[in-house]
Amino acid sequence: MDNPNQEPGADDWQIAKEGTLAATSAASDIVLDTAKEATHFKLVGKTAYNSNGSKVGNTQLVCAREIKVYELKDIDINLTAPTSADGTNADATTSETGTVESAGDISESPATITGVVVKNKNELDLAHPVTVTSTTGDKLDITGENNKDDSVLIQFQIKLKELPSETDSVIVAKGDQYKIAYKRQTWNNQTIYRIKFWVTGPDSLGDARWKEVGCNFTDATYLNKWITVTAMYDGTTATKLWINGTSKSDGWNSNTAYGNRNAGAAIVHKEANVTIGDSTINGYIKDLKIYSGLGSSVTGNQTNYSALVSALSDSANATKVFDLSATPAVTPAYTLATTWNTETKQDPETHLDKNTYTETVTVNPATNASIVTAPEAVTVNIDENTGNNKVIPVSEDTVLENGTAKVKYVFEDMLRGGSLRMITANGETDYTKTSMRFGYDFKLPADTTFDSCAWYYGTTANDLRLSLTPGANTKKIENPTATKQGYIRSNIVFTNIAKANFDRNIFARVLVKYTKDGKTYSKMGAYVDQNSVSSIAEKIKYSGSETEKNYVNELTKTD
Repeated sequence: MDNPNQEPGADDWQIAKEGTLAATSAASDIVLDTAKEATHFKLVGKTAYNSNGSKVGNTQLVCAREIKVYELKDIDINLTAPTSADGTNADATTSETGTVESAGDISESPATITGVVVKNKNELDLAHPVTVTSTTGDKLDITGENNKDDSVLIQFQIKLKELPSETDSVIVAKGDQYKIAYKRQTWNNQTIYRIKFWVTGPDSLGDARWKEVGCNFTDATYLNKWITVTAMYDGTTATKLWINGTSKSDGWNSNTAYGNRNAGAAIVHKEANVTIGDSTINGYIKDLKIYSGLGSSVTGNQTNYSALVSALSDSANATKVFDLSATPAVTPAYTLATTWNTETKQDPETHLDKNTYTETVTVNPATNASIVTAPEAVTVNIDENTGNNKVIPVSEDTVLENGTAKVKYVFEDMLRGGSLRMITANGETDYTKTSMRFGYDFKLPADTTFDSCAWYYGTTANDLRLSLTPGANTKKIENPTATKQGYIRSNIVFTNIAKANFDRNIFARVLVKYTKDGKTYSKMGAYVDQNSVSSIAEKIKYSGSETEKNYVNELTKTD
């Protein structure tokens, strides 16, 4: 839609893909294997099926879940241009990097985590139970005895994809000390689900040894969405449970006192690790944090959830004993393979060998992926200084083949040579300064037209930070000599170079752009070319005409 905020009409929709799903209630994948540009999308179920697999009408009973939309991304190809005829060509690179799945505890004196399956950033798959083992004492042993502070607060986000099938499915637990779990119970022929938090006291308290609080979880509005769970035992009187910041206590709620604070309160299971997840849970957990040593700024704000959570950020109010950090494994979207071809031809005018280097980069997509649009540009390191990198069009049409793409870029020795241009004033030659010209001759690929030239230049070979980009105003000579029919000649001229700078080199690299069927392409000079007024003058003294020799003799004469 031209206006993406406008509701599409019937005539605005285009079919991206259609087909027939299997006659089953099990999930089926629908994958678009060709990228489509769109502002809206929809899935339309056209028919339904009964249990025998036959069509039963136009009732749209198809439903969708886990719809994923991907943005078409640029393919990042970095090339290093040759710098000299005897230099080594470099492979193409990309910033597309992969990472290895990892998870850990980033709190102080971190615990060890094993059995992890990472779903996303700081997010674990609950169906794969995780074991957390304290490596310093037993910092996870929070509830305790012998005057030990037995307060605890656990906070995380959780997304349940379906209600658990078992009676007790652990979310987070340290033995029987403290536990958060999904509970399933049948009551009056009705199945009830709850999420429950409890801590366990000594056997001597009998039926009063549990402090617990639960929240009814049967409502399907809790499914397939992230909810924030906060559970706290304040160490003295109460267990508290908040769902999305709202206090809950509508199921299995018991806050019978253990007895006096710090008088043999909870059972200590020193060998018990913390467990995260249960194979019976279909869901995910993220941003899990466990706190102990809760101060009054936390325990005293049980009716003010925002203030309670805010107080946790201050270590004076709570000790963070566990903080989940998880990074999913990332596979690069593609990899690159590079081949170089060097071709040497003799310049028809100077009879010097000229090299052309063609770099072919094959872009291979990751497993189960394909490339749908070939790259039209590459990034070239022109002078070993990444700060001067240039993004330029490719040299030839890119090719798509079996889900891969091929990109070609050409580095060609186009330098014809250097020359000097007299500067005159009032009809007299000014020998205090001169202009220096770099000349370039090149041919264009078949069926293309000249676009423009650009030059990158500087006073050192590895810092071509300056540029001349005349664009459509680029001056050129077609068929410059009898021996160079089909060639184009274009120059860059450095004007008014003072005598004090005659010995200083100027370095330059040329870029030639051309078009075909409305698309722009380019090729680049094979090397960083260099010249100085003095070096050109010496060549003229050796092989120039008498007029040229006289000019450079006067120009380079010392006082």
